[in-house]
Amino acid sequence: MNELLKKGVEFFNKGYYFEAHDAFEEIWMAERGEARTFYQGLVQVSTGYYHFTMRNLAGAESQLRKGLDKLSKFAPVYRGVKVSELINAASCGLRLFEEGRRDGVEPTEIEVSFPQIAVDDSN
Repeated sequence: MNELLKKGVEFFNKGYYFEAHDAFEEIWMAERGEARTFYQGLVQVSTGYYHFTMRNLAGAESQLRKGLDKLSKFAPVYRGVKVSELINAASCGLRLFEEGRRDGVEPTEIEVSFPQIAVDDSN
């Protein structure tokens, strides 16, 4: 796992979603091929959680949906990231965002467990 990816994972796991977005985006912009889609998925999931912390449910829902769709092609593990675990956890958050928007619930009333990005250190 490259250092910038590690840094992005560390930011994400600490709840620094904007910073995680920036780290993943830097890799995404330089990447070519199928890995580019993987990093874009990480960018979008990070952006989704950032939107939620800013109380923008529509933005959170939209970005999570796009990111999870991209990441689904890379499960269960890709480039050291346990993608399946992230998808499962973020999918629960997405359902809460969707239900909250549908029911007109204020973002501050939605209790979300923020996921962690787990890494596979066996390589």
